[in-house]
Amino acid sequence: MSAAPEAWSPPEPARVRGILQRLARRYGPLDLAWMERSTTPRVAAYLSSLPGVGPKTVACVLAFSLRRPALPVDTHVHRAAVRLGLVPPRTAAGPAHALIERAVPARSRIRMHVGLIRLGRDVCRPGRPRCEDCALAGVCPTAPSVLGGAGA
Repeated sequence: MSAAPEAWSPPEPARVRGILQRLARRYGPLDLAWMERSTTPRVAAYLSSLPGVGPKTVACVLAFSLRRPALPVDTHVHRAAVRLGLVPPRTAAGPAHALIERAVPARSRIRMHVGLIRLGRDVCRPGRPRCEDCALAGVCPTAPSVLGGAGA
């Protein structure tokens, strides 16, 4: 019988600093200021080329570090988006990220991310969502099945 895989946990800050120090010794001063001047596709391609960096991390850097119109899709956003019918059921996070970002106007992506993440954490929770407390229950395709016809 094989051992269960260990759960992933983020590296300790000291370990990240050590990696960055090794990179600086090898390649010289670390300067990502070029991202401010570069195009979003170039920055996204560069970030995606790094080991362990996926669409969510790329979108987080673009949205929150560079203030670019990106919509990070984490587990909360993904769950709320599926239940709201923004993406088909059983859509994986990567394809869901692209579908949601295409559906949301650029000027609204960061606000939409923040709204969906709050919705997914507080109301549209795993298991039984709290549709009775949701302002979107009237337009949500999932609410009627949860509420049992009691008010969507």
